[in-house]
Amino acid sequence: MAHFEPRPSSVLTVARYTDVDEFRTSLRSASAEVLPARAGPISAMQAVLPLPDGEAYLLRTFARTVDVALPANRLMIIVPLAEDPVSETVVNGQVLTRSSLLLGRGPGHYRMIETGEGLGVALLLNARLSDRGWPPTGRMIVRFDAPEPALATLRQLVWRAFAVASYAPAQLAAPALRLALQEQLLAALDVAFADVRSGDLMHALSFQTSLHIVDRIEEILESELGRPIYSNELAARLHVSVRTINSAMSKIRGTSLHRYLRARRLWSVRRQLLAGDETTQIKARALANGFWHLSEFSSQYVRTFGEHPSETLARALAQRR
Repeated sequence: MAHFEPRPSSVLTVARYTDVDEFRTSLRSASAEVLPARAGPISAMQAVLPLPDGEAYLLRTFARTVDVALPANRLMIIVPLAEDPVSETVVNGQVLTRSSLLLGRGPGHYRMIETGEGLGVALLLNARLSDRGWPPTGRMIVRFDAPEPALATLRQLVWRAFAVASYAPAQLAAPALRLALQEQLLAALDVAFADVRSGDLMHALSFQTSLHIVDRIEEILESELGRPIYSNELAARLHVSVRTINSAMSKIRGTSLHRYLRARRLWSVRRQLLAGDETTQIKARALANGFWHLSEFSSQYVRTFGEHPSETLARALAQRR
């Protein structure tokens, strides 16, 4: 089925974003954190279709790092939709391909890297629905290679569902109709999961140590973002080597610890400046996020965002007047 642009309807919520800052400002969920790869224009979209036992999300995404906490009562399925992907997506260390099907049961985290624009559907459903003979993932997020015919059927069903929701919403207005759609999706997933390889579970398991290390690093960064973070000290606190830390960050984050930390601190300052008021002091925001050499901070900020911190704050204040 040809791709189309979904439009809002009585059964479909659609949001579009053309700017990274606009997208980040719109985030309200405490369970999701997004760190863009760069500032500037994007072409992002999220269409949400409610189902009797969850939601289906049609997503056009951009280069970024994403952390999502999956609650205990939810399961998540991600199906890539791009016919010829031009970027790479890595979830908990596992590379997604055109033939991938991602399955995870909460509670747990998924940590994703996207190197460019992506297109996919995410299903967030009641955990009880996975009791259908699907592969046992425990608390892992697992990428399975599924048979292409089964995935093609699933993708066609997804596109048809969002097309109907966009242009013929009356066909999904009644709860019984949305239940029928949900059952169709589940039946298609039954077929897709029937022939996946058990070796994919072992592949996911091989990343769990690295994922645990990154989880602990994130806990430390969250509570100590404003103080110096040194590799040797961090390694001692985690009882691992510096090499192990660097390996874990490369697998899960796609970059080194200090590059990731610098990017996170810069985006944290930017978010605070965009939300600031006339009393906001740039120096105080920089120091609070661990930048102690202000001239170096300013240079890094300009290289990353193409404008001075004072310009960011002034633009934010002007937009609210």
